[in-house]
Amino acid sequence: MDNTFIEKLNIELEKIYNTTNFKNSNINEELNILVEKFDKSVVPLLETKQEEAEQFYKEREEYSNKTIDPVNEKVKIMVENIKVDYQQLYDEEITATVASSYSAKMNLIGESDIDYFILLKPMTIEKVIQMSILFGKYNLKFEKIGNKNDSKNMYYIFNQHIDNIEVELKVRDLDNSNAVRALHDYIDNKLDQNLKILMTYAKNKLKLKAKEDKSFKGYNMFKTIFYNYCFKDIEDAFFLIV
Repeated sequence: MDNTFIEKLNIELEKIYNTTNFKNSNINEELNILVEKFDKSVVPLLETKQEEAEQFYKEREEYSNKTIDPVNEKVKIMVENIKVDYQQLYDEEITATVASSYSAKMNLIGESDIDYFILLKPMTIEKVIQMSILFGKYNLKFEKIGNKNDSKNMYYIFNQHIDNIEVELKVRDLDNSNAVRALHDYIDNKLDQNLKILMTYAKNKLKLKAKEDKSFKGYNMFKTIFYNYCFKDIEDAFFLIV
């Protein structure tokens, strides 16, 4: 592992993270500053590893094609069946959409999962209970509540493993999910391809370091900075801290 490179990357991420005012009410102003810093410091550093990044991305694609794609086909069928079952049981349509690094083609080798949003309009406790009962038919078990202190961004996570790949369905409120859905759409379909390759390489290096050193914060800082970076062109953006 190139610890010198990772240390340099971590230093640049710390500078951005520690000087970003995540409580600034002028989100667009703060995001523009974050983007400028990221483009001037982090991206050029990653470009020094362009060849390695492209090689890793190629290997990641091969891994996904062989290991993750077959599972995703099963998950797509399961999600469609859940939609049909819910409508038949409760006479109400639900919206389902992909929401993971896998769908963005930024997943890591051996670290991939498959995420879907299950969107209710509106999300109520009664509907979450109904969904939970239905999920039991598909061996999906409740795991935890995400963002439990943020009523507009709260969601319920249900999961299972299919062929050793974790599958998560996140039940959210449809209307309160517009910004985060736009974020995933941006990363999946609009993010510059070369930048996507570099970001995936950075994720991999930082994740390996985090597994080696439990006190290392670079991976979590990167995720926070990257997601907020991608919010720059999204209406109704908010600060996403992971």
